[in-house]
Amino acid sequence: MDVRIRPAKTAKECDLIGEMHHAACRDLTWTRHVDPKVDPNEAKRFQSSLAAAIRKQYHGIVLVAEKEGKMMGYLQAWQYGKGSLDPYKHKEVYPSMKGRHLPIWWSVHSQVNEVCTKIEAEMGSFLYIDKVVVSPGSQKQGVGRKLMRYTMNAAAEAYNMPIGLLAAPESLPFFRKLGLQPAGVPVVLVGDDKVRLVPMTARTK
Repeated sequence: MDVRIRPAKTAKECDLIGEMHHAACRDLTWTRHVDPKVDPNEAKRFQSSLAAAIRKQYHGIVLVAEKEGKMMGYLQAWQYGKGSLDPYKHKEVYPSMKGRHLPIWWSVHSQVNEVCTKIEAEMGSFLYIDKVVVSPGSQKQGVGRKLMRYTMNAAAEAYNMPIGLLAAPESLPFFRKLGLQPAGVPVVLVGDDKVRLVPMTARTK
């Protein structure tokens, strides 16, 4: 059976997204910078509440990749542009961010918003891809590529807008193969000049 891409449908699937994000991303340089010494349950709850908020509103999409009923990965994105709302500030998301990582997280979030504002000024409203995550046991099987292709088609057909994201250095080859190109100088994260995120964009039409 082939990998199937579809929208997330239930609160339980959003809970599974929190579990998957923690398992797949906890050792990444980016995650260690933003979430140092965070209780795993708090980290999972935060990601689950974010996925649930995006699924319900914010002109966003939360996709899951599954095979034979097993979730293999997910992607979440929303429209960024004039009048758009920030799902990270949703009343059910913000309270779930706790501990010493909160000031670091907000400084990083402010940097990301600055980059997104620049992308919007150049390209207009766009579909901001916040996360593309594949479970550790499902990597190197084309799951991330299928999630991205589905999203790029949606950006072209349903949203009629380009896409944009910020990529960790290790992800650059993956996004380049999908047609995205660097769009500006890398973002050097506050508090750790070794951690950089590269703005990337692509027109979908």
